[in-house]
Amino acid sequence: MKTRQDPEMKKCDRTTMRTDKEPVATTATAGVVRTVGRLLAALAAGLWFVVLVAPGASATSRPAIVTTHAGSSSCPTGASCATIPSPCPKGKVCPEVIISPATNLGSNQWVFISAEHFPPGAIIYVYYCSDKTTLAQADPLCMLQPTPELLNPQIALTASPSGSAAISFETEENANDGNTALVGKIPGTQTTGSFYCDDDPDPCSIDVTDPLLNSGGVVNLVLNPKNAVAVPITFAKPTGGCPSATFVSSASEFGIDRLFPIAAQYDCTGKAPAIAVNVANDSLSAVTSVVGGASDIAFIDDPNSPDVQAELAQLDIGGAQGYTLVPVALSSLVIAFKATMATDDTSTVVPDDTFSLTPNMVAGLITNDYSYVTGADVAKCGRAYGGTCPLLEAINDVPGFRGPGEYGGYVRADTSSSTGEVFSWLCDAPTVPVYLHGFKVRERNSAASVLVSGLQGGGDTKLKSCPDTDVFPSLLNVFAWVAGSDPSTQVTKLSAFVPPPNATVQPVAGFAPMNASEANYYGLLPAALQNASGRFVLPTATSLDAAVADSTHNANGTLSPNFTRRNPAAYPLPEIWYAVVPIAHQSHLQQAAERTLLDDILKLSAGSQRRDLPPGFVPLPPSLARQASRTISRDLFVVPPTTTTTTTTTTTTTTQPKVTPTTKAPVTPTTQPKVTATTTPKAPPTTRAFQSTAFSVAGHSDSWMAPAFVSVVAGAMLFGPGLLLKTRRRSGGVI
Repeated sequence: MKTRQDPEMKKCDRTTMRTDKEPVATTATAGVVRTVGRLLAALAAGLWFVVLVAPGASATSRPAIVTTHAGSSSCPTGASCATIPSPCPKGKVCPEVIISPATNLGSNQWVFISAEHFPPGAIIYVYYCSDKTTLAQADPLCMLQPTPELLNPQIALTASPSGSAAISFETEENANDGNTALVGKIPGTQTTGSFYCDDDPDPCSIDVTDPLLNSGGVVNLVLNPKNAVAVPITFAKPTGGCPSATFVSSASEFGIDRLFPIAAQYDCTGKAPAIAVNVANDSLSAVTSVVGGASDIAFIDDPNSPDVQAELAQLDIGGAQGYTLVPVALSSLVIAFKATMATDDTSTVVPDDTFSLTPNMVAGLITNDYSYVTGADVAKCGRAYGGTCPLLEAINDVPGFRGPGEYGGYVRADTSSSTGEVFSWLCDAPTVPVYLHGFKVRERNSAASVLVSGLQGGGDTKLKSCPDTDVFPSLLNVFAWVAGSDPSTQVTKLSAFVPPPNATVQPVAGFAPMNASEANYYGLLPAALQNASGRFVLPTATSLDAAVADSTHNANGTLSPNFTRRNPAAYPLPEIWYAVVPIAHQSHLQQAAERTLLDDILKLSAGSQRRDLPPGFVPLPPSLARQASRTISRDLFVVPPTTTTTTTTTTTTTTQPKVTPTTKAPVTPTTQPKVTATTTPKAPPTTRAFQSTAFSVAGHSDSWMAPAFVSVVAGAMLFGPGLLLKTRRRSGGVI
């Protein structure tokens, strides 16, 4: 399982050494004074430690989870790992649970759970539990009844012949602040109860158990240290605020909003700190918000869409372009999926974590024209497959397993760049062969024809040719198809169609076009897509760089994907994100704030903080990073404030009007309809410590007064006698 690497932890130890020689004529009194001064200096150091370091420490006193990764030297970066039992006895390989991420989670974020080294065929249960006590202290209370946010709080997995299993699992933050408590039960008993889940004072965990583990062959459903492990999870909290920051109102398409809370960690520094307050919706709404003055800046991934272009034209002044487009990030559009399959021998249902799709297959899946396996892209597959076969099933066949028999499609209902880009790809993509065990298979229909026939069959009878729109037509004659207003709705409907393995007997699969970062946040996997050369490619830094290199250059300086260029390394659906920044009638303060915001985002996507990029994003290629720098320098140069010069016969005095930074009450950096601010990885410890200090001291805290006073007194006692001695020597005095 791939995990985003956390920022490298660096320690900076600054030690100042003083080697001044003591005067020979120092008296006993001066020595006593210096001794007391040294004691006070030590006390001041301790007080400063409490003030500056303690605020950044965790408020919890619970022991940290064991992070011993069985069979390797360490736990994967960004994950939490634990063995059963914990710690694992030296020289043994114990069952292990890996959860990523497990800290700083966002609203209804999904995590990826991997179980390794379990007995083959073991039934592994996963629970969502209260974590106020350890398994050794008391039996945990675990969630029993589902909620609208958490549909499957208990799931069961079957370990493969290699002893492994994997699945994504939804979490829910449920604070004791007016919410209804989660209804729970102690596994293996009839004891029920309720609990909240919001870190301290209501910590919770994901508990994983094998009831037959270390039980002497007797099923023991009660969780204990011998058969289970509790992996604590924590949720992201709003930042402590940045009193000196200018807040920049922004709007965006879903996806890039995952970057803003991370960039906010760099924003409370420098001469013009700025923080984005973002509303995520769609690209057209984002641009409309800027045109109407509701937002200062927009972040979009389809600047050349006809409706977006028409809206942007309203920013022009006297025929001249009134905005600039700055490339700020690189991601991808994925066909995200969740699927199950069943073993041939026992019909045990397990997760299916790989899919390869041709453009033809994507067209049939998102229109629900391919709703049953028997009619999914039927082609001549050769003798090995009995002549004709459903190609969608054949290229995704897993030996020993029966694949999904039914498919669901889950798309966006509103104006969405994901819809526009996938339509453009399907309408332009060439039909290239697929090879099954060396046999060349040619699909009967192009992706464009399957898309049109699928939309027509779903009820869009007015459609005559390939759609040129960002809005998915409403379909009626469908089996398992839903159009949702945002990625969260897409995932909710998809997850209801594809239940956990223990809740179904029929393997099924659901597919949804969305941004890669959104897919990862909601626990979906990306399918490998066939590019114009015939290769099936996943979105990676390498494949997206290749796609950018193949892109078409537009007159406005932007890039558009080239869907016909036959580069075997290129992923077919790159997403280049652009900031739309009006360049007319902006104040000095606003222009400086927007430039700071863009600089901090680029620091994350192309600069020194690239390791902080969340899953779904890759570093911006150097060519785009250079373009961003040039564009910002050209169009967003910060004009200095107007100066007033007063001249006399002998002197000239220049004064600048004082600009008071805009301040607002601290808010959560990112907000969006129905989706709470994005979870983000923590900043490097040095950065976080600096921010904690800034907020504690500058944020009207008086905790600094005691150590400051003691420091002044200590300094006076340490250095006062020496300074006095030097002064008297210069004047001929004697101590």
